[in-house]
Amino acid sequence: MAITFEELVQAAQQLNSTQKALLMQRLRYPEQEPVTAESLLAELEALRAAGAFDVPDSLYGMFSERAAVSAEELDDYLLTIGSEWNQDFDDIDN
Repeated sequence: MAITFEELVQAAQQLNSTQKALLMQRLRYPEQEPVTAESLLAELEALRAAGAFDVPDSLYGMFSERAAVSAEELDDYLLTIGSEWNQDFDDIDN
């Protein structure tokens, strides 16, 4: 049973927003399986079963080896970042 493009568009307009999003995803990536809540939960359970969350890496002491930064260097760095942000916002406005 072949349908025309217009019939396809009319049928797509009757879908709810979730169904439309799934349709667009399937059309853009036909080889990819659609992501569903069930598939995400299954992946989470598989990761849990594999022990991925048993012992998370600790951040304690991870950054303690960094070189000491003086207050003046930190202030200069923060001023530089702030002025870059201001410039970015000015560029957006123009």
